[in-house]
Amino acid sequence: MNVYLAQFNIDHGFQNSKKILFFPYSAGCIWAYANQFEEVNQNYRLKEFFIEKSDPAQIVASLDNPKVFGFSAYIWNCNYSLKLAEMVKQRYPECVIVFGGPHVPSSNEDWMKEHNFIDYAVYKEGEIVFYNLLKRIKGLEHSTNGMGFIQDGKLNEQRPPERIQDLDQLPSPYTEGYFDSIVEKYKGTGVVLNPIIETNRGCPFKCTFCDWGGVTESKVKKFDMCRVHDELLWMAKNKLEFATGADANFGSFKDRDMEIVDFMIETKKKYGYPKYFHTSWMKNQSEHLVTMASKLMKSDMMRSYTASLQSTTTSVLDAIKRKNTGENVLLKIKDLCEASGFKLDTDLMIPLPAETYESFQSVLEQCLDNNLTFQCCYTTILPNSEMNKAQYRKEHGLETIRSKFAEPHSWAKEEEEILVGTNSMTKDEFNDIALLAYVISGFHLCGFTDLIAKYYKKTEGIAYTDFYKKFLDYFLQTKNTLVHKYLSPLANHVDDKRTNETYGGIWFAPMFNELGEQKREVFFGEVKEFCRQVMPDNINLDDLVKLQYNWQDHTQTSIETEINCKSNLFDYITKGIPLRKSPHVYLAKAIGKKKDFISLGHYLNFAKKLGNWNTTITSK
Repeated sequence: MNVYLAQFNIDHGFQNSKKILFFPYSAGCIWAYANQFEEVNQNYRLKEFFIEKSDPAQIVASLDNPKVFGFSAYIWNCNYSLKLAEMVKQRYPECVIVFGGPHVPSSNEDWMKEHNFIDYAVYKEGEIVFYNLLKRIKGLEHSTNGMGFIQDGKLNEQRPPERIQDLDQLPSPYTEGYFDSIVEKYKGTGVVLNPIIETNRGCPFKCTFCDWGGVTESKVKKFDMCRVHDELLWMAKNKLEFATGADANFGSFKDRDMEIVDFMIETKKKYGYPKYFHTSWMKNQSEHLVTMASKLMKSDMMRSYTASLQSTTTSVLDAIKRKNTGENVLLKIKDLCEASGFKLDTDLMIPLPAETYESFQSVLEQCLDNNLTFQCCYTTILPNSEMNKAQYRKEHGLETIRSKFAEPHSWAKEEEEILVGTNSMTKDEFNDIALLAYVISGFHLCGFTDLIAKYYKKTEGIAYTDFYKKFLDYFLQTKNTLVHKYLSPLANHVDDKRTNETYGGIWFAPMFNELGEQKREVFFGEVKEFCRQVMPDNINLDDLVKLQYNWQDHTQTSIETEINCKSNLFDYITKGIPLRKSPHVYLAKAIGKKKDFISLGHYLNFAKKLGNWNTTITSK
């Protein structure tokens, strides 16, 4: 019986210098486990893994008498997978369609009936359940624990799946050779294949917005270190660039995870690969994490170090069942990072239950005061999270919309259900605070206006968030400006269903390219005019804008620029040295980092997390 498995990658639709695809790790794991048993090995044959979205009709046409087709579904591929699955069922009615993954709502009869072309749903950990499902198809003795199917017009009796107690019983899809065909298929095509590595499984936390801990009943199990080492060596020998960690809290096991970091570094030294490693760090920050991050940074294996906060508001953390590292500890971690030569950045989420407009504005101000780079993420309601339960929704007055998920293709539009209002934050308030965070993230954290904002805070006591509210209001009202061109379409992003465009990240690229490169002089002229009309009068304005203009490394080549000022303004802003009104000459040295990226926008998006988009400005 021919088996096909699919775990389709996300496709943002933005032009990049390389196309990046991830190995189908989850699908590979369930097949590697099932195929070790004779009743599967003798009766089923894996024909192909599908990972790249393409015309579904072409995929259906390529199939060879499929008998089982399994899909791993998540937010970036669920609708596409559903569309393809329905087309497969129409062409091959006898093919058994199986859906698993985090985006399959657990024990949901309505979902199964709505998608009646799906024969089976697999809930939570999939290896044992999928193995039993293959036995069921062959009429062999099996368990239906963790399996969903419609029987006599209703969902079968639900029993939780057996938790995998010993991860050593799971063969590696890498070292067992199941992904060799993928490596061969994309060899020489220019596609970059990125592996996912799982060193442990489970999450002890119960954040209400997350579905991670519930999948594995919270308890953390560890893979044998030999497996971890062997997989890293397989990745290195196959020259795979970017290894992504699948652990929920990497660094939780101090000595073990330090050994993994050291092994990765030594592997890169010997083979040159993997070049980079990205992971989700332990939620409660600790000094040993900085040591790990520092080692990875120094070996050029890590691009940024993120400590996710979500919020610093106590009532919010209580509502989402989260406990963050204390502020004093976090600031100590930040200082350790900076002493090691890199910046600490963080993730924030809006809206969250109990968060208000004012409290989140304070969170933003706190981050800026402490020189923390942040990414503001919007709260997505995941099917298997506590936040999706009716009682939780009612208790916190959750209001949501369906929003597109950055997909360029017409085959199937991916969507997410995002939170836009709560009992404590109205939809309009969310619209406004999200846009403010977008402006701060783009203009302040990427070097377009940060010196200017710092100057007005030092001289006039204007809070960063107040400065950017004035900035936002001015450019929304001032038509025929470049900034208005980009901010105006987002003014009512919630009602216009454009909230995903205010997420930032790669969405910034077109704006950054025009404001920072193509029409840089015009943009900084607009910024100067904003300061003249809205901010208090200041004799240092011309020098301030000149410094800001040259502070951001926007060139493609190494260059030195003299900046003549009427005072030691740069030292006053950045070092706290008293302002002296006497002629001062600064030298801005740019190293042209943008040459490694296809555009300034792509470079600034990358450099934002590290905070290294700036030139070096020194007194001449």
